[in-house]
Amino acid sequence: MKKNTYSFLDGEDYFDDSHWFEEDGLLWDNEEDEDEEPLGEIDLPDFLGNNNIQDLINMYLIRSVSGKEDNLRDYVAHALILNNIPFLEDEEGNIYRLSDNRPILSAHLDQVDTRKRLTTVSISGGSIIGDANLGADDKNGVWIVLNLVIADKGRTLNFIFSTGEEIGGIGARFLASKRAKTLKTCPYCLVFDRKGNGDIIGVENYYCSQDLQADCANIGLEYGYTPTNGVWSDADTFRDHVACVNLSCGYQSAHTDQEHTSIAGIKNALAYGQALINGLQANKKYKIAGASAINDKWRWTK
Repeated sequence: MKKNTYSFLDGEDYFDDSHWFEEDGLLWDNEEDEDEEPLGEIDLPDFLGNNNIQDLINMYLIRSVSGKEDNLRDYVAHALILNNIPFLEDEEGNIYRLSDNRPILSAHLDQVDTRKRLTTVSISGGSIIGDANLGADDKNGVWIVLNLVIADKGRTLNFIFSTGEEIGGIGARFLASKRAKTLKTCPYCLVFDRKGNGDIIGVENYYCSQDLQADCANIGLEYGYTPTNGVWSDADTFRDHVACVNLSCGYQSAHTDQEHTSIAGIKNALAYGQALINGLQANKKYKIAGASAINDKWRWTK
């Protein structure tokens, strides 16, 4: 299927939804070739908004393994269109908005490919569980970023929904190579892609300098967030251009059939994200980690 594309025109915020229409409960693109099928022939669920956990459950049921993120990407695109949020899509399938001097929120669309396919999702004891891998890494982050961006109404935030993170950060690396100049103007980048309920991954991973981590930790006291170290994320790419932190978003046992999400944990992560947006200095350019971080040997390890 040909990728749907969107753009800003004449320097103004703009999205092009003229070629989308619904028929028989399916979302179609009228620029498609006649012999192609809509969105892999799946019935995309409605986006409910208002921080609804049902939207997260619906995303779990949209399979989006690396390189095959089309259906989840179209679900996110449709949610943005419904809420009049302008965005772009590039050749790697990243959905993003990048303007100079705005904070960035980031999450990745792809999930690991597991042999068993998810068919059932339920809630038990305050956790969301499934009969196979949920893809909570990183649909939890997608849910958080999407809700924060919609709450902002497209006024002050940049955002990135990247592809191919689980296979080496392909989408982030492509985007960074094309938009490095803009990334360098942005005050900070919040990546929502960390397991657990209280981690701030920053200085120890060379994602940022002490100024951003200290501000995140100070705001995080109320939400139970503290600095630590972690493994690979898209922050490993973006950190060359903009100060980043990678934040917990409520999932455990990533990449396994036992992966699960704490409802309280993801709601707390959403609240913490909003507190960071409100509390961090958007008019300040936080410092990147520095040249010594660029050559650390473990940066490409998962």
